Amino acid sequence: MLHLAAQVAVTTSVINPANDFEINATGTFNMLEGARKHLPNLKMFLYSSTNKVYGGLKDGELELKNERWGLSNCTNGIP
Repeated sequence: MLHLAAQVAVTTSVINPANDFEINATGTFNMLEGARKHLPNLKMFLYSSTNKVYGGLKDGELELKNERWGLSNCTNGIP
């Protein structure tokens, strides 16, 4: 199961934060509830987000290590 549905526009969330929260929280809840109903046959639930949640990565130093991208200056993934 793959969850990529959300309201992502920052301007929309500033204008109407309650609607933004409802779309994102209810959408996630619905996806998780759907996943729960398909247990034990569901093998994976993938959730994805954008950097908008964390802000820009202007201070991050990207490095490819063991075929995986990461921030070399943030060993725990947190700037």
